[in-house]
Amino acid sequence: MKTVPVTAIEAVLPQTQCTRCGYPDCHSYATAIATGTPHNQCPPGGPETIVQLSELLGRKVTALNPDNGQHGPKLLAKIDESRCIGCVKCIKACPVDAISGGPKRMHTVIQSECNGCELCVAPCPMDCIDMVPAPIQYSQLEPDQYQQRYQARTERLTCERENKLGAQRHARQGGLKQVQSDQDTVQARQDFVKAAAARAKAKRLAKLKNNAQEQ
Repeated sequence: MKTVPVTAIEAVLPQTQCTRCGYPDCHSYATAIATGTPHNQCPPGGPETIVQLSELLGRKVTALNPDNGQHGPKLLAKIDESRCIGCVKCIKACPVDAISGGPKRMHTVIQSECNGCELCVAPCPMDCIDMVPAPIQYSQLEPDQYQQRYQARTERLTCERENKLGAQRHARQGGLKQVQSDQDTVQARQDFVKAAAARAKAKRLAKLKNNAQEQ
């Protein structure tokens, strides 16, 4: 089997990150292809990508695996904004951050950034996302753009997770410190009461002793 760098294989893939190949992203599929996985599992790339991969890998040209879907023209997501409830599920699903909006706010697809992966369609509880024909079909520049946006999103999510974990650790540490502080306060109060009781007892004993001597 011909050895080809994963980066070279990944450069041929359309970078839609659609997961239809059976892998979580294009990089994972490229890594699998490099180790022997069939190279005919990318519906967005279709026959053209299969031919390019076959030439690169020195493998036989085969038909697209129908289990992974059918190749077709590029589509773009379009949200029916009148029905959108702002649930952000489509925003979380988009691998290239091509949907703008916020919680309980109307969402809009940034058409120039949409890669047509269709991952936003299924999560929508209002069924208000349609896939419509793209005015311009796939170009050589788009895969680089999609890959850069996917990598930027991945880095953003990683940073957000790290910040969240850091905040949780800080909160736990703060809670422990507060518990210790509360315990120290209770102990200080108990020590104060014990000391006061001891002084009162000593004072009473001294008074009884004086009275006994006077008698």
